[in-house]
Amino acid sequence: MASSYTCPDCRQTVPFKGALSAEAKTDHKCTRPIPTVAKDSAKQMATLRRDNCKRGRREDCGNIYFPCAMEANIYRWLRWQKEKGLIDSFEYQPKEFDFSDTYKHGTNRYRADFCFVFTHGDMGYSKYVEVKGYLDAKSQTKLKRMKKLYPLENIEIIGTSRKVEAFAKSLHYSYSDYREITREYAKFIPGWE
Repeated sequence: MASSYTCPDCRQTVPFKGALSAEAKTDHKCTRPIPTVAKDSAKQMATLRRDNCKRGRREDCGNIYFPCAMEANIYRWLRWQKEKGLIDSFEYQPKEFDFSDTYKHGTNRYRADFCFVFTHGDMGYSKYVEVKGYLDAKSQTKLKRMKKLYPLENIEIIGTSRKVEAFAKSLHYSYSDYREITREYAKFIPGWE
């Protein structure tokens, strides 16, 4: 039975025979091992999502370490908006919110991925941005606690799934689709992954 696999690094579709495994040989020059996939295994699917994420430092982003390509691209997008004068400034992981006074167990801190500032007339506004490719239980807890303890903070979630969108709307957070941002801006912004 022949199947195909899309390499997460080079996006090349590579045919293979048999079960998908780390030892599977491919024709392309990508040196990254192919992750193992097992049906109905949430733990292995989480590992697959994590392994498909391009972690690392980006030279074009000030040598900042990003846990995934989505965050690096949103950094590039915000930098582009700043250069065009659409926002005044932005920071990567600017502030940590502490929940430990209210919650003694579990998730008791939250740090947004980005914060940007823009001016409208005489008023300055800030917005925190959370980038989510998928939504795990810990992330849901952080965002729910953030809404409960800091209800006036302006938070936008940028995601790729209906689940993330539905969750953002349930908390009355604004939501932007990462795929739409990519379609609209990737061609203008150098280094987009």
